[in-house]
Amino acid sequence: MENLIKVQINDQTFEVAKGTPVLELQKISKGQTKNLVVAAIVNNMLKDLGAELEQDCQVQFVDTSTDEGMRVYHRSAIMLVMRAISEILPGSNAVVQHTLGNGVYGEINYHRPLKDRDIGRIERQMRYIIEADEPITRKTVSREDAERLFTESGQVEKINLLKQLSQEEVILHCCGGYYDFCLGPLAPSTGYLKVFRLRFYLPGFILELPKKERPNEIPPYVEQGKLANIHFEAKKWANIIKVNNVVSLNEVVLKGDMGEIINLMRVSEAFHEKKIMQIADQITENIDRIRIVLIAGPSSSGKTSFAQRLSVQLQVNGIKPVAIALDDYFVDRELTPRDEEGNYDFESIDAIDSALFNDHLIKLIQGEEIKLPYFNFKTGKREYHAIAAPGAI
Repeated sequence: MENLIKVQINDQTFEVAKGTPVLELQKISKGQTKNLVVAAIVNNMLKDLGAELEQDCQVQFVDTSTDEGMRVYHRSAIMLVMRAISEILPGSNAVVQHTLGNGVYGEINYHRPLKDRDIGRIERQMRYIIEADEPITRKTVSREDAERLFTESGQVEKINLLKQLSQEEVILHCCGGYYDFCLGPLAPSTGYLKVFRLRFYLPGFILELPKKERPNEIPPYVEQGKLANIHFEAKKWANIIKVNNVVSLNEVVLKGDMGEIINLMRVSEAFHEKKIMQIADQITENIDRIRIVLIAGPSSSGKTSFAQRLSVQLQVNGIKPVAIALDDYFVDRELTPRDEEGNYDFESIDAIDSALFNDHLIKLIQGEEIKLPYFNFKTGKREYHAIAAPGAI
């Protein structure tokens, strides 16, 4: 029949009517999982459980033991706390700023300072909404309707962002009259979001959330004061240059004032250079007991550039460091592990000669010299060109 489609789930195939929501398919298939299913991958695309199936497809359910599933859970919990804030502290402006520990940190701008009892009331409201198991729906609306909805709820920043968009329609998620942008699927209802803890954290709050390893419990909170201070400093810098969110950045770009843009870049560079100088001074003050400085970060995050700039500042202080790159410790090309498709997997830990790297670190810490490797990416072979002494970056 034309109104039937075939859906494959693992090794089972089902015939269902066109327009069947994924959530209904989950009930039909009776898939067994000990963790909460919050979304689905339909023909390799991550979808809401409320998404309607319109053609033959393969479906894989996504639960909270996976990265994708936990991201869906976190996004949904953030929308829940934002709705509760709007109901408990009407007229306030809440902003979730960054991750911190096992949760996310946010601040609430209100006509008075935030208090501990406010957070308690917000958490109780979240529990009440969860108990009501209210639906979280996805809808496409015109830009004018979206602006009206955000105006009614006093979400000024979202109105400004809407004005910068070119498309005539936008996708919003709705829960109990609260609307928001969300980049990705959300849980189908608030009843899915029972595992969380809300903590008062001056001058804002931390929404503690589970991790995929133990999705049904909140891990013990670990204070991360240094990281919190870094986030505070970044916020301070952003406020100084008056570019503290996407809207303000877009405004600078749309004005087309290259002089202003260049000046912002110069100020940002000055902030960064000042910080590197402070780090160099700290190293210099403790040089008698520091032999190695380690710089960590993901691929293309600027580790090499940072090392070069730190090296210059250390030389200003009379220290001549030697830079050591982890890339030079790649194993020879023929020894590099391969991924499932047979391609070289340079992200694998086994692509690095970790035994040699650790041996060199130990020798440098103990004051010994090492023969510094150099990986020739043209030949795929390791070479040796220089000697490195203690005092390495």
